[in-house]
Amino acid sequence: MRNRKIFQTSTIIFIGILFVSGCGRDSVPVEKVTGIVTIDNNLAADVTVSFHPKSDGNLRASIGRTNDKGEFDMSTGGAKKDGAMSGDYSVTFSKYILVTPDGAEAKQFAFNADGSPPPEQELTKKYLVAEKYRNPKKPLFEIKVEKGKKNHYVFNLESE
Repeated sequence: MRNRKIFQTSTIIFIGILFVSGCGRDSVPVEKVTGIVTIDNNLAADVTVSFHPKSDGNLRASIGRTNDKGEFDMSTGGAKKDGAMSGDYSVTFSKYILVTPDGAEAKQFAFNADGSPPPEQELTKKYLVAEKYRNPKKPLFEIKVEKGKKNHYVFNLESE
């Protein structure tokens, strides 16, 4: 009985050591990727930047969002730090607002003056980045993320 408890305890400790020793490694190795997006030479805030792998290999897509200075950092699902995997990507950009049927911008969490919710409206997307930058099948930008290099990109978009 005592030997069985020692075996169980030893097994739990051994599994714990394996688990902890594996936690220090990234399951998805990434390189830091930063950049800036401008539209018509103006810094572009709230633009979603997407990296789409050009091959069907082991690369994962990455995504970032610009701040009010047009700066972004890419992130990859499964990675323990920000970045993108080394490889070739096509790049797309997207930004939209929701609009009401009359074309007004829909305010999220807006309520009527009496505190009641507004009537349900059919909202549509109004894109603020031209369609030519949103299509991953016909990308206008392609980049290569390189291991151990400074991966900083500047993307200059036009409004139309």
